[in-house]
Amino acid sequence: MAATAHDAMRGREQAVRGRALAVNREVIVVTRGMRAAAEVRYGAGQGDQAAVIKALGEETAVELEATRLEGDRAAAREMLNALLVRPASAPLAEPLRPRLVPAANLAAASLMERARGGSPALAASGAEVDAARTRATLAEKAWYPDLTVGAGPLIQTNNRPPGVAATVGLNIPLPWGKEASEQQAATAQLGAAQQRYEAG
Repeated sequence: MAATAHDAMRGREQAVRGRALAVNREVIVVTRGMRAAAEVRYGAGQGDQAAVIKALGEETAVELEATRLEGDRAAAREMLNALLVRPASAPLAEPLRPRLVPAANLAAASLMERARGGSPALAASGAEVDAARTRATLAEKAWYPDLTVGAGPLIQTNNRPPGVAATVGLNIPLPWGKEASEQQAATAQLGAAQQRYEAG
């Protein structure tokens, strides 16, 4: 779908360049006529030399524009031929009408989502952000006490009846700076990973 839309856009550009070149050729004919008329008036003593120079400048500018359009058209032809896996100088038919671009949602948010979904570098950055977010969450949890509860059978010896053993453990973190530094480091890593992701 994306390749088809890309080809359609290239075809549209080729058609626009072809029309611009056709209009430019008509303008060249007009400017040559204006220059010739200015030269005739100047030769008959009814015009001034500035009008001839101005008409000549306009004709030159239009011819330069024609040369630029020809170059753009040749570059577009080479790109289209490369997309079609043909020799760069292979001729292309003149488009009868611009090819319609397939209907697509061209909102900036959806285009950004499509670009991010198809980029391996952004996928790696996204995974890095997720890992940094998990580290930050674990660093925050280091401030909370850990409670462990266990139970299991108690195996007795010396003909005593079997029983059950239960254990309760409480781990209270002391504010010696380790948790705070780990939390700051995890937060900094998360911020850096998010910036890299957004910049990508």
